[in-house]
Amino acid sequence: MTTVVPNPLAEGLHDYHVGEPCLMVIFGATGDLSGRKLLPALYNLSKQRLLPAGFAVVGAAIDDMTDESFRKHASEKITQFSRTQPIDQRVLDAFVSSCFYVKVDFGKLDDFKTLQRRLAELDTTRHVAGNRMFYCATPPPTYETIVEQLKAAAMIAGDGFHRIVVEKPFGSDLKSARELTDILQRVFHEDEVYRIDHYLGKETVQNIMAFRFANSIFEPVWNANHIDSVQITVAEEIGVELRGAYYEKAGALRDIVQNHALQLVALVAMEPPLAFEANAVRDEKVKVLRSLHTPGPKSVVRGLYGRGFVEGVEVAGKIDAARSSRELSVREATLKFGQSCPLAGSFPAALQCAVHYADDFSGALRATAAVGGDNAARAAMIGSLLGASLGIQALPVRWSESLAAREEIANGVEWLVRRSSDEA
Repeated sequence: MTTVVPNPLAEGLHDYHVGEPCLMVIFGATGDLSGRKLLPALYNLSKQRLLPAGFAVVGAAIDDMTDESFRKHASEKITQFSRTQPIDQRVLDAFVSSCFYVKVDFGKLDDFKTLQRRLAELDTTRHVAGNRMFYCATPPPTYETIVEQLKAAAMIAGDGFHRIVVEKPFGSDLKSARELTDILQRVFHEDEVYRIDHYLGKETVQNIMAFRFANSIFEPVWNANHIDSVQITVAEEIGVELRGAYYEKAGALRDIVQNHALQLVALVAMEPPLAFEANAVRDEKVKVLRSLHTPGPKSVVRGLYGRGFVEGVEVAGKIDAARSSRELSVREATLKFGQSCPLAGSFPAALQCAVHYADDFSGALRATAAVGGDNAARAAMIGSLLGASLGIQALPVRWSESLAAREEIANGVEWLVRRSSDEA
């Protein structure tokens, strides 16, 4: 009998698993999310040799494109937004050669039948055994239409797995979120549905749990006895750009606060999970979210950003953009609430989010932990370690001082809103 001995040289290395080959259909493939996030991410997976043989991307959108024009579009977006630079041209050429395109109007069943025929051809030529993944990089209102058309066109029948990925926000409120779940489960099994918050893939966000639970210095003091308050700022360097139709209905509160920012709150305040597995981590996050005290109207500040400079480049204000594109959604929000859970005790927290963040800060996340007490040495130590590990500033200030700063911001935003109303 043969005994399998583990390779000692592989100890401590990542156990990367290459999945089964499949066709990945990206609905909204010519949009901002696909160009800025999805296509560059797939290129980097290809560069790391993590894409299975036979894998192919099929773009589906309303734009008139051929396979070649879509490949050119994908190359341009990957070159512009890939996190790894410079671009490896051989890898890029090999990846885009596996990209295809079908024009699809989501309201037309015939277009989905055309897409089904193209997928059937690729099933044979790419040898993917009928495996398909559908990624909805589209506005949430289109999810129901896409799911119903997939069923009507018999695109989820036959051999192989069939999975669907939907992006946040999942509905506009609790009722619509439940309706979306019902819609998805009429066609897909729950195990085939993947709800994605791409913000959780950021390296800084992924490091939070390791930073907390694997650090013997921070774990004993990460509680309400030593932390006076937590402030989380999500700052984008870009504006609304081509996302006007989406932000007209979503705004910053739904786009960032109710998902990205609250996920960060949960990661910062959660107790150690029983295991670092999806269900165990989710259970601890739910405990934090259930312990949040709902903020009242006086704890929420909303506004529109004005004209300013980002990295030395002048950018238009939200009012200027609104006049040209009729986009009037709220793009800045400050939210203050209380939180109480067994590990952290009770402490105040504040969330901020804004686009065109006019500051010398570069990146997507900045969190400021206001350290309780008068121990300046301890605050300085925590500050230096936070800065080195996560890029987070820790300042020896009390919540009352932070609140005063929040009120100054609130007054400024209220003035901006009044001025915007007068100008409109």
